[in-house]
Formats: sequence, structure tokens, C-alpha cells
Amino acid sequence: MIQNKMELMSNATTEFKKARADVLDIMEHALQAAHPRRALQHAIEHLDLSVDRIFVVGFGKASGQMAVELENILGDRICDGAIITTSPQATKRIKILIGEHPVPAEKNVFATKSLLKLAEKAKSDDLVICLVSGGGSALLTLPKQGVSIRSSAKTNELLLRSGARIDEINVVRKHLSQIKGGQLAARVQARLASLIISDVVGNRADVIASGPTTPDESTYADAVEILRKYDLWARVPPDVRRVLEEGRAGNLAETPKAADPVFEKVHNEIILDSKIMLSAAKEKAQMLGYSSMILDAVTGESRVEGAKQLEAIKKMKVSCLISGGETTVKVKGSGKGGPNQEFVLACVDEIAEERIVIASVDSDGIDGFTNAAGAVADGNSLRRAGELGLNPMVFLENNDSYDFFKKMSDLIMTGRTGTNLNDLRILLRF
Repeated sequence: MIQNKMELMSNATTEFKKARADVLDIMEHALQAAHPRRALQHAIEHLDLSVDRIFVVGFGKASGQMAVELENILGDRICDGAIITTSPQATKRIKILIGEHPVPAEKNVFATKSLLKLAEKAKSDDLVICLVSGGGSALLTLPKQGVSIRSSAKTNELLLRSGARIDEINVVRKHLSQIKGGQLAARVQARLASLIISDVVGNRADVIASGPTTPDESTYADAVEILRKYDLWARVPPDVRRVLEEGRAGNLAETPKAADPVFEKVHNEIILDSKIMLSAAKEKAQMLGYSSMILDAVTGESRVEGAKQLEAIKKMKVSCLISGGETTVKVKGSGKGGPNQEFVLACVDEIAEERIVIASVDSDGIDGFTNAAGAVADGNSLRRAGELGLNPMVFLENNDSYDFFKKMSDLIMTGRTGTNLNDLRILLRF
């Protein structure tokens, strides 16, 4: 699972080698437990499959692997299917469409139109199984009339760099879309069963992938307020402002709300969330002899949360602190990185000469706009950085965690994991 595990271990001095190996073993065990296979099998066993035809649609970074597993379960019961994801998968009946993430592109629009065309073929006596995971907000993209894909992408990028929470980002996305925020459900005649892997704190189905099959209680006015809150209103493209203003004035239809009869034929079920991953991490840590504690649903700014968790483990009696949730980065510099890499970088100075190892990864294997899942550091990292002429605080101020850990050879590389359950952070004191 961790492709460069041996290199990450070889970077440690004798004092830290075992602790590094243990942290990486805990991470691998947790990520393997997060695979969607078992959860999908359980969900299908409880679905009513007594229908004329079964269609499959889906979107998100884990949806490709979900499609593979669903074909293994249902085989030729699947009539047709289309999934929008980030990497190819070996499927027979379900077409795999590749989109850009995290900033959508024109091919995402083309893929979304293809998915819609297939979904709209299903009749009232059919079943559409919708496979949903994080990343679907970008991958499933069909901007409202009057908003270009370029403007949608620009707005998306500004929001991702603003420090806004994912639920806030998705309010804006929903109101610039023809398909998010329950609008996909409104376009499907058949019975619709959405099987969802959660990558958001609180497991809100209306937030995961911007909730295309769930009711949406947010409004155009909310979207405008969020852009103003993060000083983005004047920076988003004019066509974005125009559509949101039209919607706020009541000249455009709102997203469907909970009372809408369209949802009478819809079943939304979260089949997998971060609790499974965190529990597996704790189980492995205890097997390795570490007393452990889980902090779930962690939010906030990465560098601030890094300092908090470091202070916490120094005071706690436990030797392993495991946390999930999703932190953010307010980008002010010109560097490259992601929330998990920045979380670790913010701790490098503070753990100098301490018997502590810190690692943090995005469970999908892609942290921020990089090809790394995350990073690892230990009490010897500051000394090693000094020998290389690197000042971690300079890199931190430039939001350049990726280049710091690349020079240190301490990026954690997993490739795409096939799942997406938020972040996984481990602090080990020995």
C-alpha cells in the first residue's frame, strides 16, 4: 500500500526506525480496512433487486473501485453503467469515464452528460444504483446555463485555497450546477439507490459530492454570503456573480428541498465512513503495544491543529493519538502541498529531539494538488533538514510542504487507494 515504505524507514536513525515502521504499519492496516468491498456487499444484500433492469452510475475518487466490486457482486444483472472517476479500472459492463480533480475541466462536463444520458434511459420499473464518494463534486460537473466551465473551475479553485469548509464550498458548487444538490435525483424516473462512501465530517449525505441525490436546504443567498465571507465575491468571474444574483432574486429555480416528492423514490445510504479506518488504526496500534486514543471529526486549519494534537499527546498518558476528520489550508504562499503535509510540517520544529513520530495522509492517496498521500516526520527531522540547508518554517510560510518533504524524501506515496474516507493522522510517542 505504501509504495516507498522502505525508503521512509531508511531515512530514520536507529532510534526512530522501529517507531517509523510501526506508524507506517498502522497506516497500511487502516487503509486496507477502508476498502469498499465488504461494505458494498452488505449494502447490496439489503436492496430490493426485484426490478426489470439495473443501471449503475457513479462519481468520485472511490467510485471506480466500487464499480469493480459491484460487477463482482451483480454480474450480468447490470444492464448498463457509467462512472466518472480519476483512474482507469477493469470493468466489463460499467463504462469508466475519466475526469479531472480537484479542479473540473471540459472532459468532466462531457463525462457528466454521458452519465446523465444513461441515467435518463432508466424507466419507472428499473433501478439505478448510484455509487458516490468524495471527489464527486469536481468529477460530476455540469454548470448552469450562463456559467462557463472555465468560470466554474476558477471559482472552485478560489474556494479550495480560501480555507472554507467543505460544506461551505459545496453550497456554492450546488448553486452553480444543473445536477448537484438533489438535481440528479430530479432527472431520474427510476427508483434510485445511492450507496455513499463518506469523506466529510458528520457524514452529511447532502455534503458528500455536493449531494446530487439528496435534498438541499441551502440557497442562492447562502452561496453569495459564503463568497463574501471569504472575500471572494469580487474575485469570482462575472458570469458566476450574475447567476448567483439572479438566483437570489428568485429568477432561477432553487435546488429541490426535503418536501419535494422526487425524493420519495430515492434511498440514500452511507455504507462506509472514517470510523472503520480509525478503529482499524487503533486495533493495529494496540497490537503493536501502544496505548491509543481516537479523535474523530477533527476540523480547523492544518497548522493550528498540528500544534494542538502535538500538545495533547505530550500531556496524555496514551502513546498513540489517532485522528480523522478533515483540516484545511488557507493558502497565502506560492508553494505546493496539501492539508496532511502541512499538518506534519507545522510540527517539525516542535518535535525536535523528542521521541515522537508524526504522519498524516489523505485516505484516497492524493493530498491537495499533489501526487503524495501525505508525509512523515520524527524527532530527528529538524536536524536532517538543517544538514540539507532547509528551514521548515520558511517552507511553511510559503505553503510549500510538498517541496520540503520531497527534499527530505519523507513524502508518503500510496498511489490512488480506491477509497476516500477523510484524513488519517497518527502521532506516536515512545
